[in-house]
Amino acid sequence: MRRFAADGQTAAGTTLTIAELVAATTARASIYDIIISSDATPADVATEFNIIRGTVSGTPTTTVTPRPLDPADAASALSFEVGTFATQTKTANSSLLNIALNQRATFRWVAVPDGEFIVPATSDNWVGLESIASGGTPNINVSFHWQE
Repeated sequence: MRRFAADGQTAAGTTLTIAELVAATTARASIYDIIISSDATPADVATEFNIIRGTVSGTPTTTVTPRPLDPADAASALSFEVGTFATQTKTANSSLLNIALNQRATFRWVAVPDGEFIVPATSDNWVGLESIASGGTPNINVSFHWQE
């Protein structure tokens, strides 16, 4: 099993995708670790997040190259994208996890055994982090760890 990590950042907002892990037809992925934080000037800003699914990733602001956790592993078959997305399709009622977080806090979700979020091996399907409501637009940092 190959393991990877990727991270990125963008401003929070309302109904705004922060990051997404996009499928490839050659590999399924299991997301087992997600970290959400902010590197903005500390303020008391509440933001609500959802981990959601989608069927069209759209065009991101930035594509991040996933890093293998074992340097001997080949490159990831999936892509990690962050920023403001154009022409993205989100799956209705697909929230996998809801997180309410103050900007001053750091949140880490680690899957229980067999509780990982699965990204299917279906072209352009994705699992991502969405800011569904925020009291401001602080910079949000997110890290995903997954295995293929």
